[in-house]
Amino acid sequence: MSRKRPPSLRERVAEQLRAELLRGNLRPGVTYTVRSMAAQFGVSPTPFREAILDLSYEGLLTVKPNKGFSVIEPDAATVIHIANVRRLLEIPGTIEAARHVTEEDVAHLLESAERTAFFAQRGDIAGYVGADMDFHRDVLVLSRNPLLVDLSERLRAQARSHAFPALLHDGNLAASAQEHVDLVRSMEAADAAGIRALVEQHINYAIMALTLMEPVAEK
Repeated sequence: MSRKRPPSLRERVAEQLRAELLRGNLRPGVTYTVRSMAAQFGVSPTPFREAILDLSYEGLLTVKPNKGFSVIEPDAATVIHIANVRRLLEIPGTIEAARHVTEEDVAHLLESAERTAFFAQRGDIAGYVGADMDFHRDVLVLSRNPLLVDLSERLRAQARSHAFPALLHDGNLAASAQEHVDLVRSMEAADAAGIRALVEQHINYAIMALTLMEPVAEK
């Protein structure tokens, strides 16, 4: 498994933007302008616009031409739909990834998992989000199915925006990070039942977060 290259400015801005979103500092129903937000982030408008496009692709933001962008407001029905699709993709995808995992892959994934735990312990939201994205991407890359990786990454980005407030609210960020280590060990042992249980638990964080959301009618 190849090491990840250093992030570009666009990727660093996107990571910080995700962290602000997950902290609740960017709220649905508000239109944010590119120039003012780029100034707050200390970057020029160009990389900020590129980062907005990335988060728009992930289903987190809506771009408003000549105005700026706004946060997409989640609802209970969408959270449940995303969780159901993730179960169909990520559980068999991770089990398949375990069939291909090597000792070198295990070492790399453990290092990646430990990074998420490090940021969780420090309360570094931006660092945790970036490390969490890297870890899950590296796991599913081992499935050798790039379409699965791409679809899962987009769905997980949306689910993370729902689940993160609950993790922070309940103080479960460190526990979630530890599950990464447990998942790698289950993959190493080819423990399909253990993999299934851990991936299911990760997906369920978004469902648990529904208790913090206002009830809505199903679409």
